[in-house]
Amino acid sequence: MQGFGQGLAFKKIASKRRAVLGRIKMKNITKLGAVSALSLVLGASAAFAENIKIAFIDPLSGPFASTGTNGLHQFEFAADYMVNAKGGLLGGDQMEIVAFDNKISPKESLIQLQVAIDQGIRYIAQGNSSGVANALTEAVDKHNKRNPDSRVLFLNYAAVDPALTNEKCIIQQLEKFVALK
Repeated sequence: MQGFGQGLAFKKIASKRRAVLGRIKMKNITKLGAVSALSLVLGASAAFAENIKIAFIDPLSGPFASTGTNGLHQFEFAADYMVNAKGGLLGGDQMEIVAFDNKISPKESLIQLQVAIDQGIRYIAQGNSSGVANALTEAVDKHNKRNPDSRVLFLNYAAVDPALTNEKCIIQQLEKFVALK
């Protein structure tokens, strides 16, 4: 009986180890995805605008304000110190991150998306809440089909929902964005 109990204990430890390694791998994948997606947006942006604006739609008030504000500061840092301070993009085009508070609500996010589009912003970034991301993905798809001359690119920088990392992932959207040109 002693050998049987030790085998179960070993399996439990091995299972916990796999779970921890999976979480670490997911964090690294998320960071890599955010950097890669931002690079795609930056590269694609250079060809279209003199002053490149990215709408950052995430919670900036309420219980998730600290999470959204941290994300906003990361995007601002990337724009200011990794792009603008080094001369901007291609011909010196500067990047600007424009903050929109979605209060972690899909409905409010759609309102903020429309405000950003009305301001002429063509690049949208969001990361907190898969429900919000799904709503924005569908709204951006509809907008791009209805308005082929003023398409919008949506970047979900922290997707975890399998639908957002497979059929609705940024690469799929980028392919649609480029194909519509």
